[in-house]
Parts: sequence; C-alpha cells; structure tokens
Amino acid sequence: MVAISKEEEVQKISTSIFVTNFPDHAKAKDLWNVCKQYGQVVDAFIPDKKSKAGFNDIDLRYIGGMWIMIGFKKEDTKAKFQSCLGATSWFSQIIQASKEFVIDERITWVDIEGIPLKLWSESTFNRIAAKWGKMLYLEKLDEGFLYSKRLCILTTGKSNILETFKIIHKGKRFSVRAKETTGWIPDFDEQEEDNSESKDEDP
Repeated sequence: MVAISKEEEVQKISTSIFVTNFPDHAKAKDLWNVCKQYGQVVDAFIPDKKSKAGFNDIDLRYIGGMWIMIGFKKEDTKAKFQSCLGATSWFSQIIQASKEFVIDERITWVDIEGIPLKLWSESTFNRIAAKWGKMLYLEKLDEGFLYSKRLCILTTGKSNILETFKIIHKGKRFSVRAKETTGWIPDFDEQEEDNSESKDEDP
C-alpha cells in the first residue's frame, strides 16, 4: 500500500459528508466542483458510478506527487480498463501497484515575498520555482496580495522550503523570502467520474 503524503494531518482537519439525490448523469468531477466552494476537497467518490468509457466499481485516490491510485473491485473491470486505449491515454505512465512503489516527488505551495512589482512575471516566478523543482501553477498576478505571490511546485525535496535569497536587477539587490505552506492536498481536475486497488498512475 502506498503511503499518502500528509495523510494524518488531513484526517485531523477534514470532514466526510454524504451527498444524495443528484442526477444520474452527474460525475465525481461535478460533485468535486460543487463541494469545493465550501472548502478544499480531498476526495470525491460515487459508488457504482459508470464512466463514459463503461467502467464501474472504480475508486480514484490521490497518493502524492503527480500520482493517483486507481483501484478496481472486479478483475474484469481492470481488464477492460487496460484494453481501453482511450482510458490509458489519460496517463503518461501506468504501473502495477506494489509494496516497493515509492513516490520521490511531492506537490506543495510556496509563498514568495520581496519580489518588486516591476519584476512580477511568469518568467520571474518560473526561475524562482526552478530552485526547488517545476512550477505547476501560479496565482494570477493581478489578484490577491501585492506583497507576496503563491506558487504551486512539483519538487523532489523532502525538507520544508524556508529560504531567504537575493536577486539582482540592474545592479540593485533585493532580498526574497520563500516559505512553504502546510496542510495542502492538490485539487486535480483529473479527480473525475470514475471511482478504484490495483494500479498506481502518473497523470
């Protein structure tokens, strides 16, 4: 079984809710989008829901980094999934789950302070994010606070990010502070309609 990053922390602050009486055509993604207006959604599951590709008894779980686990309650459902080119094309890599499987990456938010407004650009924040990994998402530059900006980063670093460093623009030095936020689980649009114990997948 693959360990889920920050699982214990999430369990302490999360609440499970039961939703009923929604249309037959509703998907887990629809449920996800409706519920996230009330807070951060960790998981959404519709039992016995069949996807457009014809799969049922499927359970999706985020397990860290860019990986999700798809569990199949029936062997024939798993076989149908493996033979469906449309479904397997959703992922860049598919491997069989095993006890030896280790996730060597994680996704986290990092608050960046001290960048002069005249230097705010996607290029600037991309270069800063490259110190730890790859920037996946940047808050809109014209929204939120003007003294800091939050980046979503994919990193292989194990330690919390907490750094102060200098940047130079036209001979002038600026002190920049980076601080990782805690207790966050990615809200992937890929948390879709299907609901699964047999595969780990890299979207």
